[in-house]
Amino acid sequence: MHRACHSGSNSAADSVALIGSPARENEERVARISCRSIVSKNDRPQVLMNVFRCHVPLVTLALLVLAATPVRAVTTPVQCTLVVDGTSYIDGVCEFTRDNREGSFSIYGDQYWATVDVGRDGGEAFWNEAAGATHAQSRLGEVRRSGGCWQNARARICAVALPTARREQLLALRPKGSKISPENADDWCISTPDARFERGATLAMDRCDHFWGIRQRVFRLQGDALALDARPDLCIDARTAAGTQQPTLVIDACADVRVRWVYDRTEMTIRSNDLCWSVLWPDNRTSAVVQPVPLTAVRCQRHPETSRFNIE
Repeated sequence: MHRACHSGSNSAADSVALIGSPARENEERVARISCRSIVSKNDRPQVLMNVFRCHVPLVTLALLVLAATPVRAVTTPVQCTLVVDGTSYIDGVCEFTRDNREGSFSIYGDQYWATVDVGRDGGEAFWNEAAGATHAQSRLGEVRRSGGCWQNARARICAVALPTARREQLLALRPKGSKISPENADDWCISTPDARFERGATLAMDRCDHFWGIRQRVFRLQGDALALDARPDLCIDARTAAGTQQPTLVIDACADVRVRWVYDRTEMTIRSNDLCWSVLWPDNRTSAVVQPVPLTAVRCQRHPETSRFNIE
């Protein structure tokens, strides 16, 4: 797991350097990064300073994700632009990640994302090209920095810091819990329609919001017990509607829900006695599946291959 400076949640407390200034005259400023992590060694706390190279351009502090599925890292909302061959794919607030010392970075919209591999003499850009694709393996070519952007004749990739108050507002609105993904498919998250986890909403498997599950990190483990973070009044029920065979998972008031779910870390199952959550993947499942996929509850031995989940 790669993190920006240190592991942790996507919160305002994370060490996040400015990428650029909203003001034009500040786009060329240089960031002095003092990211730190406190670790314990022999019961003596130590401060790890300057995880990233200091005095590098603001827009070049980011995570390198090259021709690979997005890895888990701290993200921050920024003002982004992604234009390829004259078409705009990202224009507004998106997610930004940074990691390596050379200043490589990635930006993530809802369907598209791009990465710039920054070197001493410039950068090389890639993007996912197909909406929702998790691999940025389409090459955009060599790019050069101009203000808050990296660009060439084909592409323009920009990441400029939001005003502090706006960034803090967006971070404060984010869920602070964990997301649930199927084993070996962490680009999918358990979600609800429009990611509104409220009474009456039905759980389904959907693409992770902005590739990271920003709005789907609503679950919490209390020991082994699974709960909805910040909503102790709500629980998850398994209900079979008339004329159907498979139960659905529905959020309801805890007073009206008898079943309680626990997470078996060894088996990676979410279960209540011998009843386990399971994904109803289509028979012809491919990476092109884009519609939400139903969740159900089945006997744990019935479909073990679709009943294993990661909670992170």
